[in-house]
Amino acid sequence: MERIPVEIRNFILFPVIFIGHIFYEFGVGYWLFKLAGEIKESQYGDWIKIGGIDWAFETPIYITGSYYLSKANVGICAWEGEGWGVLFILIGSLLTALATGQIIQKKLDNKSNKFGKFKWRLIVALLGWIFIPLPERMTLIYTFTLC
Repeated sequence: MERIPVEIRNFILFPVIFIGHIFYEFGVGYWLFKLAGEIKESQYGDWIKIGGIDWAFETPIYITGSYYLSKANVGICAWEGEGWGVLFILIGSLLTALATGQIIQKKLDNKSNKFGKFKWRLIVALLGWIFIPLPERMTLIYTFTLC
C-alpha cells in the first residue's frame, strides 16, 4: 500500500484540526460552563437560570483573545473593537492546529523528534487543548453566551 504524500496530508489535516479546534473550544467550553453551574436548563432545554459563578474554563492559548473580547464589551455587550480579540482567537487556533498537525505528521512518518527542541510542539498543543479555570468574564464562552 502506498503512503499518502505529505503535501496532501497537510492540505487535509491542518484545516480539519483548525476548524475542529474552534468547535472543540466552543463545545467543551459551553459544556464546562454549564457544568460549573452558570447555565441551568429546564427539562425542555430552555435556559431557566444564567449566572451565579465566579469562574469558568478556558484554554490558555485563547486567554489573550478572550481578554480582548471581554474588554471590548463596553456597556451592555456593545462589541466595540472586537477585531483584536477575534484575531488572537484565530491565531490561537492556528498555532494549536500547526503544533498538533506536526505531531501527527511526525508520528505517521516515524520521526524520532516528534515534539521539537524543548518540546515546543507538545507545549503549544497542550496549551490549545487543555482547559484551565479563569474569572468568568475573561472566558470566550461567557462573552458569547451571556452577551
